[in-house]
Formats: sequence, C-alpha cells, structure tokens
Amino acid sequence: MTTQLPDDLQLDNDFWQFSLSLWQDKKTQEVLLRLQDTQFLRVNLLLYSMWLGIEKKQFATHLLSTLEATEGWHQQVVEPLRKVRKALPLQSPSPLLKPQVQNSELLAEQIEQSLLFNCARSIPATALITNSTQSVDNTLAILLKNLLACAAHAQSIKQLSTMNHNQKKKYNTLSPSDLLLLVQACLPAHPASHISACIDSLTTSQ
Repeated sequence: MTTQLPDDLQLDNDFWQFSLSLWQDKKTQEVLLRLQDTQFLRVNLLLYSMWLGIEKKQFATHLLSTLEATEGWHQQVVEPLRKVRKALPLQSPSPLLKPQVQNSELLAEQIEQSLLFNCARSIPATALITNSTQSVDNTLAILLKNLLACAAHAQSIKQLSTMNHNQKKKYNTLSPSDLLLLVQACLPAHPASHISACIDSLTTSQ
C-alpha cells in the first residue's frame, strides 16, 4: 500500500532545527537511542514532545490525531529503512550501500518530522505568562507532562503487541534520571533540583 503524503510538507522547519540542535548533545542522543532500543519509544515522538513543551503546547489530548497522521509513514517507511540499515554488515562488497541507506533513513525521519510539524499547527499554545520565572515553570511542567504522555502511550502499544494469554509484562516508564537529562537538554539554565522536584511531584501523583 502506497503511503500518501500532504502536498504542503515543510521539510526545513522549526521542529527539525530544534532536533538537529538537540542531537549535537551526545548524552541526549545516547538516552534517546537507548529509549528507542530498550523501551520501544519513538525518538521523533520524544523530540516532538520536547519541542512542543518549549512551544508551550500540550501533547496529551492531541496524541491520537498525531499518531493517525504519522503512523503509516513510520511503520511503512521509517521502520523498514532502519531495519535494513541495522541488517547491513560492517564490511560490505559495496561500501556506498550503507551510507546511502543511512541518508535515506535520515530523509524519511525528516519527512516524519515534517508530518509532526504539520500536526503542531493545530495545537494551541497555553496563555502567555509575563513573569519570566512563572513562564519557565509553566514550560517545565508542560515539557514533563508531554514526555510522560508520549512514554505512556508508546509503552501501552508495546504491551498490547507483546502480551500473551499467560503473561502481561509491564514496561517501565521514563525513569526520573532520563526525564531530568531530557529536560535539562531543553532548559539548560534551569536548576536541576527544581526539575527533579517537579518530576517527583508529577510522577508520584500518577
């Protein structure tokens, strides 16, 4: 089945630039890839959650519509390209093959991000707060709630696809240390103690 894409995709957009900037941080990159490989979380959705937080846009109520707009492209194009890239041997008879697959995978990821960027246009931002301290606190809360909503959804999908009749395996959500690192990547000037306190408040209330 051919995947249909909108005609108005903007490949180079604010979300893509945010992701490229964040990807330069090796610790953040390592955490995102580990969460993808071990917790089955989509890196682009995690990045999207983070970017929406910076934009003061809440993700939870728009999660389903976002997935409906991006799941086909992700499952039919991004995931297969990733599997091909991982399956290629380190030593190949054609040394150009792996770089070409990697470039194709990156472009597919960029298209997925442009689909996500399109979805963000319909998500309203919260009311602007003039007090700078309150504004940062508001961004922090939205950012954390976005990440937790993204993680909870992806975890539930993985549970449904792997459970059998005799066993239901519960997957861990994002750990406090992972949340702290991801938030610090977005708000590097914000005190770690304040971020941790906000994480504790949100995670213990769930």
